[in-house]
Amino acid sequence: ITINNGPREHRYRPSIDVLFRSVAVNYGSRAIGIILTGLLDDGTSGMYAIKSCGGICIVQDPAEAEYHQMPSNVLDRVKVDHEASISEIAGILKDIFSRPLPPAIQVPKDLRIETDITEKLMTSINDLKKIATHSDFTCPECGGGLWKINDDPTHRYRCHTGHVFSEKMLYDLQGINLEESLWVSIRMLEERRNLVESLARHSSGNEGLKIDQKQAVEEIEKHIKALKYILSKLMGNHEVPGGGDTPNL
Repeated sequence: ITINNGPREHRYRPSIDVLFRSVAVNYGSRAIGIILTGLLDDGTSGMYAIKSCGGICIVQDPAEAEYHQMPSNVLDRVKVDHEASISEIAGILKDIFSRPLPPAIQVPKDLRIETDITEKLMTSINDLKKIATHSDFTCPECGGGLWKINDDPTHRYRCHTGHVFSEKMLYDLQGINLEESLWVSIRMLEERRNLVESLARHSSGNEGLKIDQKQAVEEIEKHIKALKYILSKLMGNHEVPGGGDTPNL
């Protein structure tokens, strides 16, 4: 067993997908993956790897799971061997262990390359070219270019630093980063408005300058309201954060 501090996959370290992918490549048809209750689509890519190497996939019945997303996502994208309740899984394992080992199948080359990349904590562009296609997206963690992994049910993206995201996770992180950037822009505009107002108060006798500064404050206010309106739409609200009318965009 190797434990390292490599890049996060799906923002997690340790990652269930990294674990399952490694198990699949090293143990092939002897591997057994079990997915229980959990959020998002963690584990789907790893279960697909186990299945691709001839292993056995077991999933908790989503109707019984406290959080159904992880088992549901696996069922949607991987042909599992067993869907069962917690109380049934022990009996399924006992039955599997009582039978002869399934025949070994050849481990897909792409899986072997990706597992090797993860274990060595280093990625070359040439390695990525063997398992992925360059995309138009950038990594939300480090800003590096993202590569779309070939033939993966979660449509995963990997950067050359090693960060990995499913398509859904990438979408969610883009939204978070975009919201944060807009709030930073609003904060900077509000500071600039306050500074211009301070300059106007301290301007003595120059009426033309005061008029220009008042117009500048009004223009900045329009930009602040516009950004807050965009934020409200991104967050699914219909009210402008902080109050105010909907701006004319």
